[in-house]
Amino acid sequence: MQRRSLTGHTDMKRDSTKIEKEVFEFLNDLRESGVTNIFGSRPYVMAEFPKLKQNEAQELISLWMANFNIEGDYSQIEDKELIL
Repeated sequence: MQRRSLTGHTDMKRDSTKIEKEVFEFLNDLRESGVTNIFGSRPYVMAEFPKLKQNEAQELISLWMANFNIEGDYSQIEDKELIL
């Protein structure tokens, strides 16, 4: 099974943006709190980051899910991938 990004490249890592790092840190904290599971996290993300639109919040949550790591190091992330 080969992993490819949505753009067709394999193993594409890039520097995360400031908002990605902030949202990912928030999602790690939310996950650890047990207040909700990640599938119900969009309202929490939107309340914490009110400038985000619904689709932006959902994209960031999906990206966090694709890059989750217990250490919380999100300096380099992979774009969402398709598994072929």
